Amino acid sequence: MHPSNLIRALLQGRSGPRAGGVSGAEAVVRRGVLCAGVLMLATGCTSDDEAAARTDSIVAAPAVGSRPAVGTPPGAVDRAGARPGAVRVLGAAGSDCELVGMWRACSVEDRFVRAGLAPQRVDTAPEVPAEAAEAWRYWLGDAEVQVYLFADERARAEAERTLGDAIGEPPLLEAARGAQRAHVSSGNLLAVVYGPRPRQVERITLTLSAALPAG
Repeated sequence: MHPSNLIRALLQGRSGPRAGGVSGAEAVVRRGVLCAGVLMLATGCTSDDEAAARTDSIVAAPAVGSRPAVGTPPGAVDRAGARPGAVRVLGAAGSDCELVGMWRACSVEDRFVRAGLAPQRVDTAPEVPAEAAEAWRYWLGDAEVQVYLFADERARAEAERTLGDAIGEPPLLEAARGAQRAHVSSGNLLAVVYGPRPRQVERITLTLSAALPAG
């Protein structure tokens, strides 16, 4: 019986009709039981069922650090929050992307993500020059970066020599139109950067200027 029910029963017994009275010994027993019940209630004593329930809830509680780590998958992209016609690049490169030797699209995006530039890959790539292998367009805040990847460093240098400023095209991003233009040469990569804020342009060029480690 729960202590509160025991105390209620004892109190009812004291206040109810007494046919033949209560002996001194019985009164002493009742007072002792009543005091014990009050003490049990004050100390928060619970029934066996309640104690078991509390024990089960403690056992079921997850241990600290038992939840799996939640992170962004490598190379993950998401259109939510991106400008129309682009995707946000959320994760750095995965193990299948070699971050040594020649630049690849995944290593460019890895560099942008790790630099905290919040890149958005644009669906419409710039026109690929005949000398280049592939081209990509990125929006980084109010700056646009056009990335051209060549077969090797020699092919990139030859394209720079013959094409010069003809590499690159007017930016699609409205904020970058008519803005400062800069270019970066790094290994087999050539990037053309348009941005209205000099410090942002400098930050982007510095991010791509450091070549990847030799393979």
